[in-house]
Amino acid sequence: MRLLEVSAKSPQKKLNMFLRWMIRTDSDVDFGLWRQFDCRELIIPLDTHVCRVAYLLGLTDTETFSLKNARQITSALAEIFPDDPCLGDFALFGSGVNGLL
Repeated sequence: MRLLEVSAKSPQKKLNMFLRWMIRTDSDVDFGLWRQFDCRELIIPLDTHVCRVAYLLGLTDTETFSLKNARQITSALAEIFPDDPCLGDFALFGSGVNGLL
């Protein structure tokens, strides 16, 4: 059985969300139980809202829903949040859901 039944090109949102919950500390929504891992290695959980807002902000050059794009957005966020690139997740998601961008 393949993990979560997704292709290698998928942004694997569920897996990346789970890893974020388990690895990130100092957050009201993340558990931070897996302390042997580093937040710098996380990939942003990519969904439609995050992808669209990241594209509009110029964090990526396409609106393609892919693992490549998730990595590109994570790299762009790492320039702002080098210790925890996923720190920008809620801002991108919230802006998209609330129609701010």
